[in-house]
Amino acid sequence: METKENPGQASSSSADGKAGTAAAPTAPATAIQATAATAAASRFNHKGIDLTQAERYEEAIEAFSQALALEPENAGFLYNRGEAYRRAGMSASATADLKAVLAKEGESPELLLALGLVAYEGDDYGAARVNYRKAIALAPEFAEAWNNLGVVEFRSGMYPEARADFEKAVSFDDDYGEAWFNLADTYDELGLFREKRRALSELARIGEKEESGDEDEREKGIPPKAGKPGKPGRGKNRRY
Repeated sequence: METKENPGQASSSSADGKAGTAAAPTAPATAIQATAATAAASRFNHKGIDLTQAERYEEAIEAFSQALALEPENAGFLYNRGEAYRRAGMSASATADLKAVLAKEGESPELLLALGLVAYEGDDYGAARVNYRKAIALAPEFAEAWNNLGVVEFRSGMYPEARADFEKAVSFDDDYGEAWFNLADTYDELGLFREKRRALSELARIGEKEESGDEDEREKGIPPKAGKPGKPGRGKNRRY
């Protein structure tokens, strides 16, 4: 009776008629497996981003870890897990992931901002200040870095420096509500009440603009946006 080989299994015969060992998977099969792994890693990453935005940080960390199990060298996945760790209050793990990204990619404004946030939230104002200033050196019009540097100066009681930083932030983004809020607080500390009223007027303008936008979105059936973040600008996930 004629026998058949196992489906998908390659075999060879030697000169004496004995069966040889099975051949290694073909290149196309290996490429298909790699493509499938990449697609699965991307799905885990997107799931982690959605969970982070929903403030389900432990689940987000698990999703990013699953993505990294498939693509251990992906700096974007590491960055995203670091951001989830930071938001979960796990500063040491966040710093480890972000420094691993730094080792892979070098300094970038986005990464330095994230490192500054971790340092700030750990009350290491010196390290936060260094990272924000490095981010600004690389991207002088980075409004969020100017705002976050201003928060560090404000918390340190350095109100004139904070004022200059917040004014820089709103000069680069005049719809930056958190920076106008912070600037109003700073003007109050400096006794600049006319300037404070102007800052609050700008904040009201932005609020009206956002409410109008939210109303337009409701009419279109778009869910309302999440609430604003706190005074320091919060980090963002990368989307890969």
